[in-house]
Amino acid sequence: MTDDSSRTEKYELIRKRFLSDPEFRDQLTKNPAETLESILGPLTDQERNWLSSAPEGADELLDYVKQNPPPVGYW
Repeated sequence: MTDDSSRTEKYELIRKRFLSDPEFRDQLTKNPAETLESILGPLTDQERNWLSSAPEGADELLDYVKQNPPPVGYW
């Protein structure tokens, strides 16, 4: 349970940074799995499947994230 809680907190930090930091948003949009793994550690199969459904482009990705939260916690 602690792992999920910690991961949820990390997702919240990622979300805040995504919204406030254009360079991070570009990095996350171009290499989502690599960028998330650098923060979260190895991604779960659920997270990889979730990312594979995400559209390209920062605006589209942000809309996707708002409508389809990641498998752990919320974005």
